[in-house]
Amino acid sequence: MTSIDPGLIPIFILYLFILAIIFTIKIIFLKSHTKNKIITALFTLYILLLVKVVICPIKFFRQENQQIFQTLHINFSSYFQLIPFKTIIDAFEKGIWIIQVLGNIILLFPLPFFLDLLSKKPKSNTFFLVTGFLVCISIEGIQLLIDIIFIIRSHVFDIDDIILNFLGIILGIFLLRKIQSLKIYTRIKEIIR
Repeated sequence: MTSIDPGLIPIFILYLFILAIIFTIKIIFLKSHTKNKIITALFTLYILLLVKVVICPIKFFRQENQQIFQTLHINFSSYFQLIPFKTIIDAFEKGIWIIQVLGNIILLFPLPFFLDLLSKKPKSNTFFLVTGFLVCISIEGIQLLIDIIFIIRSHVFDIDDIILNFLGIILGIFLLRKIQSLKIYTRIKEIIR
């Protein structure tokens, strides 16, 4: 019998709360279609899963974190990994490339699709690239700030994460543009609106 990850329960409650707020705002102010609400709900779930993956796996009781609490000395250089492809090469050498490399690519791959489906006007590749880059930087920055504020070294501001996340955005844009040329995608967007 499998058990539920206790870390998912607060995320699920937060998801329901945010979803209720979004639906209430949409019903009162925007009077959107039910199908658009489904896309909004899926996008909200995606954002919350991003939060769970990039922020919530902070481990307060790892041995190195306990030592940091005892000394209260912060070595800021240990919070940065600015050598391109170092983490990627290490992941392949250690055999954890599926989680590290593919996980980071897949993390932001759906973002262009959600942004396109939720917008009424077509968006340019530049819009997707700039938005995606800002999201990549924001994720790494938030992880860094949380680690520094709580003096818990659980994440590192890693240039390779930014590279891989941005690659996911680029692949998402490429696939989105290919799918947009199909009639079925046009029909789906019409139904959602």
